[in-house]
Amino acid sequence: MAKQLTGMQHTPKAMPARAIEAAEDVKCASTRGRVERRQELVPALMGSATATVVEILAILILLQSVLFCCNRANVNGSCIKIEREALIKIKASHGINSSYSLLSWVGDNCCRWEGVTCDNILDLYLNQDRKLTIDSLHFPPSLKYLKMEGVLLDKCDNCLQSINMLPALLELSMSNCELSLTGHVSHVNLTSLQVLDLSYNNFNSTIPSWLFNISNLQHLDLSYNAFQGSLSTEIGNLNSLAFLDLSYNSLEGNIPKTLNKLCNLSELLLESNKFSASILDISNNLLHGQIPRKISKTMPNLELLFLSNNYLNGTIPASLCSLGRLEILHLSTNHLSGRIPSCWGNLTYLRVIDLSNNMLRGRVPMSLAAQSLVSLHLQNNNLQGKILMSLRHLESLETLDLSMNAFDGFIPSWIGENLSKYSVFTPINLKVRFLCSFAFLLLFTY
Repeated sequence: MAKQLTGMQHTPKAMPARAIEAAEDVKCASTRGRVERRQELVPALMGSATATVVEILAILILLQSVLFCCNRANVNGSCIKIEREALIKIKASHGINSSYSLLSWVGDNCCRWEGVTCDNILDLYLNQDRKLTIDSLHFPPSLKYLKMEGVLLDKCDNCLQSINMLPALLELSMSNCELSLTGHVSHVNLTSLQVLDLSYNNFNSTIPSWLFNISNLQHLDLSYNAFQGSLSTEIGNLNSLAFLDLSYNSLEGNIPKTLNKLCNLSELLLESNKFSASILDISNNLLHGQIPRKISKTMPNLELLFLSNNYLNGTIPASLCSLGRLEILHLSTNHLSGRIPSCWGNLTYLRVIDLSNNMLRGRVPMSLAAQSLVSLHLQNNNLQGKILMSLRHLESLETLDLSMNAFDGFIPSWIGENLSKYSVFTPINLKVRFLCSFAFLLLFTY
């Protein structure tokens, strides 16, 4: 074998045609830069028992060169003809002005154009180019990500229709585009859309009903528009929604009960509207963040507020005490912390307070002993101090639960005096647990 190798150094053979044909079979799987699996090339390279070492080495060198080219194409992205033509139509649209970002839109490789990326599929970013005005949109149907923040679309007549023809679209951002929602969408084709940002436009209309048919939406931002009218009950159709921002509009009327169907909702922003809602029930969801400080301004007529069984954190805002018509407040089973605000004295209609199963600390404020209170639940917190003497003056109180806290001192004598009026009385403090039902008292060591 060594002798054969020595001879080959002096008399190299020409590479036979079958080896050239085998090497030419090496190709990119598509213009995306995918390369056919190497295993498929092994028979072509090694199939001949009479293949010389020179032939094999030559093929391997050629294969390495082809793989390098294909891998490089995969890194940089490869522009499909139909996608390049669609981008050229955008550039050549009538009414489009000179734009710095479009100066690079020349040549065959659109993946190198500014604002365009090719990562398995074409992504188009035309962000914050205030010189760019478009009166017609044409996009390839394979488009997945379209971000056009700041692009002027006030003269675009076919925007909705063009975008509605993108079934693969996952994210669409058309914030601050002076967009108009004119035109009717009879059938929504945006079956894959998960993120939709239409904020900072001037729609000056009701929220179009076709938005509520995009069933896979997870993120919907309609803030800072001029939406009017009431919020449709169809909002409950968006059961995959995790983020909903309707703030800074002119929405009015009641908040639909179907909002409670959004079981995946983790962020809800409703501030600076004209809601006249008397009931807000979004309990048993995945809401995060803090209770809005401006809730009394956003919904000043609230009578029933249910936010229990979520993941709300922070402190209980004192602005809740400005809800003069509030009758029932349920904030139980969250991650609320800090002290209970001492501002409840003016809530004359308040009948039920449930702050149980949180991380509240400090003393129970005297103002919590409102004269109209029927039910008070403070169990499973870290409240401290002595049981308030003022609680004895709650003439309408039927249910009192102070269990699983850190109260100290003695059991107040007035508890025995008023046992007959309580339906349920459950304080756990000191070393004793009380469970009362009318005049029946059970005593357990804690």
